[in-house]
Amino acid sequence: MGLAEEFLNRYNKEYDFYAQLSRTAAEIIERQISISGIRAIVTHRAKSPDRLYEKIKSRMTKKKYQSIDQIYDDIVDLSGLRIAIYFPSDREEVEKIIRSNFGVESSKTFPEEGKIRPGVTKRFSGYWASHYRVYLKIDDNLPSYKRFGDTKIEIQVASVLMHGWSEVEHDLVYKPLQGSLSEDEYAILDELNGLVLAGEIALERLKRAAERRVEANNGGFNSRYDLASFIINQLNKLDAADIEDSALGRIDLLFELIKKLNKNSPVSLLEYLDNLSFDIKQRPIADQIIDVILYEDKKNVNIYLNLKNKLKKSSNKGELNMGMEYLGKFIRKWADLEEALSRKYPDSAKDGYKKPINWQIMLTNLRKDNKISELEMIDLHQIRGFRNNVVHGMRVYTPEEIEDYYKLLLKISEKLIEK
Repeated sequence: MGLAEEFLNRYNKEYDFYAQLSRTAAEIIERQISISGIRAIVTHRAKSPDRLYEKIKSRMTKKKYQSIDQIYDDIVDLSGLRIAIYFPSDREEVEKIIRSNFGVESSKTFPEEGKIRPGVTKRFSGYWASHYRVYLKIDDNLPSYKRFGDTKIEIQVASVLMHGWSEVEHDLVYKPLQGSLSEDEYAILDELNGLVLAGEIALERLKRAAERRVEANNGGFNSRYDLASFIINQLNKLDAADIEDSALGRIDLLFELIKKLNKNSPVSLLEYLDNLSFDIKQRPIADQIIDVILYEDKKNVNIYLNLKNKLKKSSNKGELNMGMEYLGKFIRKWADLEEALSRKYPDSAKDGYKKPINWQIMLTNLRKDNKISELEMIDLHQIRGFRNNVVHGMRVYTPEEIEDYYKLLLKISEKLIEK
């Protein structure tokens, strides 16, 4: 049995592992893309054994594999995802999602400069896409992830039109049924590529037309996609350096919240966009807008938590409901603490005490005035992290954990407010 056959025999036994890995990665991406309001189609697969055998045989001469492990190291797409985005400009937002949710080993952008197929004259630029070699981040709350370790996944991101063209081109050029393609066939593929590139321009024009429609219609956003498009368009009018690393965050929750509060309009949202806090580079945009809304009226906290509870698809719903009472108390107490501190230190909040706090400035002020010890500052960091997780994150806490954080908050807030 040759090396290729030995590898394939082992891969057949591990096929379900790679299929499950790609399915798990796809579920993560689909959820994050959906809640961010990005229109896309996500597909996944484990490499077909038949196609894999052909690929290995074709590489054997050039690569000169000496072991099965060398083949595993060389074939990077045993688990693969394709993200077909409706609008090419959304590639940047998708990249933020990928880098936030996966460990990224490497990335590549196409077309590659100076890489031209010998003997082929092309008028158009060919394949436009971004490829990422990633692995799952280990999450202590999801033990099932640990079995995958750092096994690699290839993620391909391109427009729906470009994915279709690349599939045709790849199958015809690299896997011809009868000999090499003729000059005419290459010319037709090039012509089709030109049509696809023109189609991508049309898609961007369609997106801009939709943005203008949303801005002109103050009757409300029709979907979270319209909301996401509006926010991106408005942020692009700001200094790009301020927003280049910021993901959109829970657009789905923001959309439901502004509908519930009768604030579902461009005019209403612009007021909140004007009040984004200082840490725009570190925190998702939707999370910041939600925080501003919660600061407006403490009644909004319960409305928001109920909306989030309804949207959360979790097997722990019963436990979550059991902890809702303490969770509501915690959020309200945290709001009281922030309001009291921002009154004492108005320079720590944007535009006065009614706006979200810049905690970096606040902690500096507290330490300078000896209001808080090093240990208490660590506790405050942990409490704030818990608050951001329960308000904006995906983790489900047990009622006991929520109660413990609430009691810790009571202890530290009593000291800080008294001082």
